[in-house]
Parts: sequence; C-alpha cells; structure tokens
Amino acid sequence: MADSLVPRLPRGGLPPPPPPPGYVAPRSPVPESPPRIQLTPIQPKRGEIRWRWRHLWLFGAVAFGLPEGLAAAFAPRERISEFLDGAMYFQIVGYLLAVLLAVHMVRKLQNGDWTTLGIRWDVNLRREVAHGAAFGLLLLGIWFPISFALSGGEIKMDELMQLLVGSTSGLGLMLAAIVVVIGAPIIEEIYYRGILYQKLARRNVWLALVVTTLLFTTAHGALLIPAILLLGFGLAWQRRTRTLWYTMAAHAMWNLAVLILGLFLILGGWDFTPADGVYTMRLPKSWERTEVPVGMAVPSGFDLAVTTPSGSLMSITRMPVVGGSAHKTMHLLMKEVEKTPLGGAPRSGPEGHDHLYDKGAESLRVVYGVEEGGTRLAVNFFVLVRPGSSTALVLNFICPEAACTDDGTKFDEAMHALEFSG
Repeated sequence: MADSLVPRLPRGGLPPPPPPPGYVAPRSPVPESPPRIQLTPIQPKRGEIRWRWRHLWLFGAVAFGLPEGLAAAFAPRERISEFLDGAMYFQIVGYLLAVLLAVHMVRKLQNGDWTTLGIRWDVNLRREVAHGAAFGLLLLGIWFPISFALSGGEIKMDELMQLLVGSTSGLGLMLAAIVVVIGAPIIEEIYYRGILYQKLARRNVWLALVVTTLLFTTAHGALLIPAILLLGFGLAWQRRTRTLWYTMAAHAMWNLAVLILGLFLILGGWDFTPADGVYTMRLPKSWERTEVPVGMAVPSGFDLAVTTPSGSLMSITRMPVVGGSAHKTMHLLMKEVEKTPLGGAPRSGPEGHDHLYDKGAESLRVVYGVEEGGTRLAVNFFVLVRPGSSTALVLNFICPEAACTDDGTKFDEAMHALEFSG
C-alpha cells in the first residue's frame, strides 16, 4: 500500500526540461575529412614568370651546346668508342652545370618559387615518382604495337641507341646509362616541360603542349619520329595536371626500358649462312643487313651486305678461284678494282692474313685508301680459298678511319669465327 503511493519514474529517467522561448539548438559538428594533397601544380599568375627567352637560350647552351662543342674540340677522334666516351663525360659535366644554373635562376629570378618550374615540395614525392614511372611504361606499351606495325613485325633501335650500345666501350656504356637514364630526364624536363612549358602556359596551355612536343621531337632527330612524338605529347599532356617530378620519372623509366631492350637487341651476335650452306659467319647484332650491295662488283654472286652504327660497310661475295691459288685470284680481283674509282696502287698488300690458316684455308688481304665527302676511308678486300675449292669468298670491309679500329676488331672476331667448309 505504501509502495503504491510512491510515484514511479519512467524508464530512462525524467525527460529533459523544455527549452526556453527563442532558444535554437546548436548544430552537431560535421567531422572534417583529412586534407587531400593537391597534385595539380599551381600555375603562376600572369607576370610571375620572370624567365626571359635569353635565360632559356642560356640554359640550353649550357646543357646541350657546351658539351657538344667540348666533345668536338677535345674528345679523342682516333676511335669512335673513345670519342663517344669523351662525349659522355662532357655531357655529364654540361648537365651538372645546367642543374646549378637552374637553381641559381630560380633563386635570383623567381625568389625561390619552384612552382615556376612545375616543381612542388608539398606532394607525396614517392607516390608522384611511382605514378610517373608507371606512366612511362604505359607509353612504351602503347608504342610497341605501333613499332611492330611500322617495322613490319620487328622492333628496331634508332641509330643513336645502336651507336651508344654497339660502339661504346664498357666504361662508355656505363656513362651513357647515366646520361640517358638520369641526366637527360632531369635536364630535358626542366628545359621543355619546366621553363618553356610554364612560360607558354601562362598564355595558353594548348600552345605550351603543342610547342614543347614539337620542339622536343625535333631535337631528337626529326619532326615525325613516332616514338619520340608519342613520348613528348604524353609528357606534355600530363604536365597540365602533374608536377615535374612525375614527368621526370616517366621520362627516366621510358629511357631505362629502352636501354635495357637495346642491350638485348644489340649486344650479342647473329649468324648468316647462305642457302647452299658453304660457310657461316657470326656478326654483331648492331650490324644490320642492307638490301643494297656495298663495295665493288666482283664476277660472281652477292651473298650479304651489312652496315654498322659507326658507318662501316661489309659485303660478302664469291668468285671463281683462278689457277687454284688465292694469290692469282687476288690479282684478278685487283685488276677489277683498277676499273673502279679506287683505281691505282693499293695502300698495302696483297699480304697473307692468318685468320683461317688453322682451318687449312688461304687468306689474303689488300687495302686501298679513298676520300669520300671529306672522310678518309680504308677499303679492305679479303680473299679466302679452301684447298681444292673452285669458289673463293671475297669479303669487302669499308670503314671510316675513326671507326676502323673498333669495327675492325669486331670484323676480325667474325673472321676468326667463320665456319668455311669450302
């Protein structure tokens, strides 16, 4: 009875008192999302770019013109490989000076504002570089089917890559890797997608895209090189919304992949055997076949013609053996030479050559000298005769004097490895 007189509280306690008149309840705070890093580079406002065209010219002269001039003046010219080694040294020096010049110009002209080059320090650098490298591989993947279509189902390296991989020494190849994979991506991106792009983009982004793409492509050889055109356009397109870190990484990954591919395609050798299987000759991969016979015409069949990245030429023909002797065959060949522009006495020979003595073949060599277009050429003829054979092999090797040592060494290796059954 007493319990029934005690009021019972509702579950959950007493309700809250009513708000006073005019009271407005505060809104519950909305949790803020974490700040996102903006990857789009800040485009400097009109007037913020203080680069002048003379600064662009100065940077290009230090990065590209100075190394080329020093290489032409001081790099050794006796051998192609030595010249390329020297050229790589000077190119690395030019790139280092260009980096120092870019730092100086940003500090002095732009008051340390690196966004005038498209460089941002407030981004996730590791992610930016990784995404850029992936984009470089994507561009290369796009290029592969185009390359197959243009080359008839083959992947071919351009002449510069063939020269760097096929004609440099071991040290030169390491220097070339530094230039191609590190130096060129940094300096060329600063020049084309940095200074030049930002200067043009303040007027019109599409103008910057087109001009930098075309200048980048022409600087690498010709206006319509499909691979470089694709790379230049892809990098310029990404620069609309990406930093220079991104395009540097994409450029470096493209070059690295091409260099590795070039090592597989160019280093090593390939075998040539005529249809009748009389002989087999192993030649460097960088020596490419040509459809046009080189050298002089001899009185028999033409088998093979190749050209080297350094400008040397080699052809293999056959001719009947005269009097069962390599000496008499060579004298007949020399009479044929007298009817050509080479005419006159040879520089040396005919002399014995020891390439095939261990295989029972006679080997003779004669060398002529000729000047063509201001370039001195050594024209070598080799006559190889197996005992009892009615057919002689005639190898004609023509090399510019600067390439004779390097290409001649590889030619000697091919001669030593020649399988000549007779």
